[in-house]
Amino acid sequence: MEFASINVEGMNETDVRETIVRPFIHALGYAHNTVNNIRTEVTLRYEKAFLGRKSPSKDPPLRGRADYICEVISHGRWVVEVKAPHEDLTLDISQQAHTYAAHPDVAALYYLVTNGKEFKVYRTSHPDAPALAWHLAATKEKFSTIRNIIGPAAIKRQSLSSQVDTGKPLAEGIGSTARIVGGYLTYDDHYSINPQINAGLGVMNGMRATINGRSVVRTEHGLIRAEVDLVRSNNLLDALNRASGFETLVFESAVDFVSTDEEQPSIFQNIAGGEILAGTVMQGISGIPPFQIPFPIQTAAFTQAVCYFDGSSIQGTFSMQYFYDVPNPSMVPFQFRQFVDSLKSAGITGAGTFIMNVV
Repeated sequence: MEFASINVEGMNETDVRETIVRPFIHALGYAHNTVNNIRTEVTLRYEKAFLGRKSPSKDPPLRGRADYICEVISHGRWVVEVKAPHEDLTLDISQQAHTYAAHPDVAALYYLVTNGKEFKVYRTSHPDAPALAWHLAATKEKFSTIRNIIGPAAIKRQSLSSQVDTGKPLAEGIGSTARIVGGYLTYDDHYSINPQINAGLGVMNGMRATINGRSVVRTEHGLIRAEVDLVRSNNLLDALNRASGFETLVFESAVDFVSTDEEQPSIFQNIAGGEILAGTVMQGISGIPPFQIPFPIQTAAFTQAVCYFDGSSIQGTFSMQYFYDVPNPSMVPFQFRQFVDSLKSAGITGAGTFIMNVV
């Protein structure tokens, strides 16, 4: 729905409720008689808004009922208080809505007050200042952030959280940051045009590596970055990665959100350089015993991940290319010339699939 095109002039409270607020709640993903339920005109069990005590003579009376209670069954809920466009959203209005949200029959995580022109979302525990505020015309622009606070997936996620996430979400169902809490990567194919190196890579095909952590965040430049730590097996490519400083895989993308559509995945890429220092012990090359490299080796790696978010994990395919170079190869001792030639002509590529669980 295009909220910016709505003209609130001449509307009364009922008009705002039915023309703006109800479609807004539906757009967030709530519907009557579903697990993401909407309740209206709910009768509260107590007539008094007892704030930490039960004293009918002291507790303020409840004035009416909340217009809507939106709830994710068994997880949490938030309430909506609607006013007419000519009414300002004062502190008194916030405190009125707070009496409904804080009532023991409701126990809402958040409440929203609106007059159709302005919207203010409050955390129930902080009724003096809104966690997020916007004007009707900005609803579309702010919608992903709004949904990240009071959408069904956000309520479910935040029911055990103590902080409001007002940052731009990474995807529908993920906050503005996410922790990688597990997963795995499967090597479908690693290959080198150099037969000697390829012999050492063949054992990797079909192997799995465990994903054991790191994060998905937005950078200060607006890119989405995934940093992935792997627990690898002991082989040539992993030895080269460790020596080069590529133990953490880093992917970045300029997409606004990680895709949730398997048919239209997001593409993440990165290229990074490093150096294997002189003195590094190398092993795992077929037919060659472990040895100490007496010269530095410059390295580079291009990575790409094509992926989507399925509601609990980011998954897809990956591909890699590795490049190696030796500065001043003419200065390399004769006995290492064959090794240098092998590296420079390695042409190592890798591909596979992955799944990362995120929270």
